[in-house]
Amino acid sequence: NHRGKKIPGQNGICVLDTPRKIGEALETFEVGEVWGIGRQYRKLLNSINVYTAGDFLQLDDDWVRRKMTVVGLRVKKELAGISCLELELIPPAKKVICTSRSFGHDQIALEPIEEAVATYAARCAEKLRRQQSCAGMLMVFLHTNSFKEDEPQYAKNLVCKLPVPTNSTIELIHYTSAALRAIYKKGYRYKKAGVIVMEIVPEDRIQGSLFDCVDREKQATVMRKLDEINRKYGRDTLKVAAQGLGQKWKLRQEKLSPCYTTRWQDIIKVRV
Repeated sequence: NHRGKKIPGQNGICVLDTPRKIGEALETFEVGEVWGIGRQYRKLLNSINVYTAGDFLQLDDDWVRRKMTVVGLRVKKELAGISCLELELIPPAKKVICTSRSFGHDQIALEPIEEAVATYAARCAEKLRRQQSCAGMLMVFLHTNSFKEDEPQYAKNLVCKLPVPTNSTIELIHYTSAALRAIYKKGYRYKKAGVIVMEIVPEDRIQGSLFDCVDREKQATVMRKLDEINRKYGRDTLKVAAQGLGQKWKLRQEKLSPCYTTRWQDIIKVRV
């Protein structure tokens, strides 16, 4: 992918279908660009004169495992054409779900940030219901743009333990909104916010509460109908009012490519 995009003449496509092509690619590919090798490992490898993926393949397996753990050794073997990661036909249920976006424009007022966080909470709820799970804890975070050093900086997060694990959009929005109001401060230009749900359990193994006053069966029915309508007519056809309508906070997507294979209105039309 990197070679197809970055090397002139590839036109976005790079086919490595022979040992010679693979060898040439490894010998010219910067080791820090290899997936799984971060900045610190790159510094370590550069210190012993390893600058390319080809150089990395020449290292001793024991040294790689000792210095870069078993993960580094797996990366080395994958580069050598030895598969170390099994193909997952059915992805496992997620243990943590995060929905987070940068705002299209810096936000000052609480109201648009509340709409954004409510939308993020709704997305987390959708993902939970899709894998038939519930979350017992959530975290809301909010921060300014750290790259604008001439502006006041602020970053804060708040973790909230839920009384009963849930995948209800209504409940998650209620708790995320309360957490956001607790960490929001006036006078800052906020760049990003997000919601993370944790302590995920199967929805049929929930530990209830003696003092729970929520009609769980009714909420489950409402969420089921909500999902059915949105699947049929499109995302957010039906949504919670707290998610807002204008969404002025939304990420700018002027350069977004059409969804040729997943959206009916974007399918290419051929005139004969």
